[in-house]
Amino acid sequence: EILRTGCYKPKIIIEYLRVAYMSSTTTRITFDYNIKKCDDIGSFFKKNINYLDVTTPKDVVMEVKFDRFLEPYITEILSKYVSNYESVSKYIMGRNI
Repeated sequence: EILRTGCYKPKIIIEYLRVAYMSSTTTRITFDYNIKKCDDIGSFFKKNINYLDVTTPKDVVMEVKFDRFLEPYITEILSKYVSNYESVSKYIMGRNI
């Protein structure tokens, strides 16, 4: 309802590839890559959209979602191999390009 009454309109199309993993509890880890954007909202339903790259081929966005707690083995892996923790929004990445 707020989208209609507030005159909100789409501003950008974001496309990316995702690999997702889920633990035996409620932890979900996703890896998003090949993030692209298009400012032409009118092309949303077209087959060939003219995208611009938002990331380089080496960039990967890893997202970790969990409910009450993060399993200790996942915390250990993250602390060992992940060097850069920061909040990331693919939408903001696309709007800033």
